[in-house]
Amino acid sequence: MRVLAAALGLLLFVGCASETEVLVGSTAPTGVDVSSCAPTPEAPLAGLVAVTSEAHVHVWNRPGAAGFVDLGMLGSSLTDQPTEGEGAFVESAAVVPATCGVFVGLCCEPVSGLTKWFKSPDVAPVDIFGRLPAVSPDGARVALVGHGILEVRSVEDPTSEGTTIKVPGDGSAPVLDLMWLDGDRLVLLVSSGTSVPELHVATVSEGTMSQPFGFLGIESDVEGVLLSGVDGGTLEVQVRSSSGIRVIALDTTTLEVTGEGKSLPGFVRRNGDRTVLVSPNGNLSAYTEGDVDPTPVGDGYLWAG
Repeated sequence: MRVLAAALGLLLFVGCASETEVLVGSTAPTGVDVSSCAPTPEAPLAGLVAVTSEAHVHVWNRPGAAGFVDLGMLGSSLTDQPTEGEGAFVESAAVVPATCGVFVGLCCEPVSGLTKWFKSPDVAPVDIFGRLPAVSPDGARVALVGHGILEVRSVEDPTSEGTTIKVPGDGSAPVLDLMWLDGDRLVLLVSSGTSVPELHVATVSEGTMSQPFGFLGIESDVEGVLLSGVDGGTLEVQVRSSSGIRVIALDTTTLEVTGEGKSLPGFVRRNGDRTVLVSPNGNLSAYTEGDVDPTPVGDGYLWAG
């Protein structure tokens, strides 16, 4: 299966095992408020989730505790993608800031993909059909991509039906990435059958999906495209080509290109007040607004958010 092949070209990093303290099976320190997993300058790693080169999912969802919880190997490694019918690999994850619950998305078996929902740090996961989980800016909803559909559900009970919006085409064109633009709109990066994917915008309150927005000025030797994040009224998209990785800035309302050309040192993902960086050798670091220097996390990572 070649789903996400173009995007995954950006993520084939290698590295060593992380040396960060592991808190598997532990509980949060006495007296600590476990109801907030939103990053702050004092706790830049709160709510961070990352996927290692060995397909383990690490999550920093025990406020006040130093180190991460290892959710285990939930799928095949990104560097060893299974063929159709042979299983699934972990491709992304998201943390609910208010509850510290975790959504871990796997691609792509069964056809629609699968998301494992850990309601709280100490609860076994529930399987939900759909992939590429994305938690809304207000933390109240989660968006999932299924076979030909986008579903937006409540984080309180994501197993119940929510708003369903049809994805363009017959469902055969894979969605490569998904991100909230604001409290009502999501942007989807959809394969176009070429190395340059298309952008579509879903408006939840209207239940509609836009016509495709194309990229202008992207060179023909594109090897991978991913969404980096939203900064105010700007959507940042990272493009990998033979000349390196660079960012393209688009207006979040019109999706018109407003700037481009800045080089990136690796995979970058912005999630609210935190930005994470995975270098080509798998080193992960994170920083929040106002930080002078990033907080080092460890080595051996492929993806973080």
